Amino acid sequence: MLKLIKWDLFNFVQRYSWLYLSYGAVLLATAIFPRHIEPFSSGVDGIAALYSMYFYVYTWLLSVTATVSWLRKGTAQLELSLPLQPEKLLLSKFLLAISINLSGMLLSKILWTVINQFGMSRMVLFTHFSGLIEYITVMAIIAIVIMFSYITAKSFSFIRNRARLATIVIAFGIITVLVGLAFLLFNVAGTHEIVVKNHGNIYVLPTSRRQWLVQLCGALGSLAVILAGFWGSCSLLRHKFERY
Repeated sequence: MLKLIKWDLFNFVQRYSWLYLSYGAVLLATAIFPRHIEPFSSGVDGIAALYSMYFYVYTWLLSVTATVSWLRKGTAQLELSLPLQPEKLLLSKFLLAISINLSGMLLSKILWTVINQFGMSRMVLFTHFSGLIEYITVMAIIAIVIMFSYITAKSFSFIRNRARLATIVIAFGIITVLVGLAFLLFNVAGTHEIVVKNHGNIYVLPTSRRQWLVQLCGALGSLAVILAGFWGSCSLLRHKFERY
């Protein structure tokens, strides 16, 4: 499996080398361009700011689709024929997705720090280590949901020919159900309350009670969703997935 992970990383870097080379060029230009030469310095910072947002969004999209994009390539049959268990094969794709997302986030933050204007240097995705863990958990859930949704769509004949649309519908449905269940659980437990005010606007507000329950349910629930999605994907890939 380690060889497969190395191959996946190498193949990704080779295929998207243009993205990282352009990032390096923008970062270098932003870092060394003199700040006192106006309006050119503002122009350089503006281009860097736009590119940083493009880079972050693009790597985010690549990461959440990395678990299924390989199944749509011509090399998918070769990978499926490898003497590897589905668990190891899908785990390597899942780790690739997380690696792409974390590297994209880190590189984007570096570029935001270098930009001198537009408040980019103050942009943060989280302020504490717990925020990083929550960010990784959310990204892992999204990646797993998309992987499970696509493999499900390709495993049943009545939706197989419209796998892309079916994947979107299934993924949206799963995420909607998960969010709804979380709100319902927290509201019943008394950790959050749903209030309606300001001309019918609905707000979900935290209370000061049982916050430990929020953290415990969040951790266990997230782990359960990831494991269930991964197990379901492996089972479908082994028994139902259309390989040809």
